[in-house]
Amino acid sequence: MVLVPFFEVVVFPALAAFGCRPTLLQKMGWGLLVAAASMAVAAVVEHYRLHAALNGHVVPNSSPPVADMSVFWQVPQYVLIGVSEVLASIAQLEFFYDQAPRPMRSCAMALQVQALPPSVPPAPLSKVSQGV
Repeated sequence: MVLVPFFEVVVFPALAAFGCRPTLLQKMGWGLLVAAASMAVAAVVEHYRLHAALNGHVVPNSSPPVADMSVFWQVPQYVLIGVSEVLASIAQLEFFYDQAPRPMRSCAMALQVQALPPSVPPAPLSKVSQGV
């Protein structure tokens, strides 16, 4: 939630000052590119974690064995995925509202919301995860 005002107040006006005003489709494209970069960063962190675990750098007396590395190694990938959401999802929402014909706007918005992952797991999934 912090990134949305940051982009609207700082990043996009700074780009406009340099004469670069990205279109909605360009914002979506950059958002997808940043999401791919986030996955690449996650792969590098996972490689480092596995390498540390295989070389015996684990937390003592942990069951199952846990690699001895800080949780803050995950910060870059979460920030990048947040940036990609600000770029892609918000631009997609604006694009659907702006480009859809007036009678189809509610349908287009519903499809966009339907494409978002649920914030609360569905009931059957939560029962499985609880072991019931």
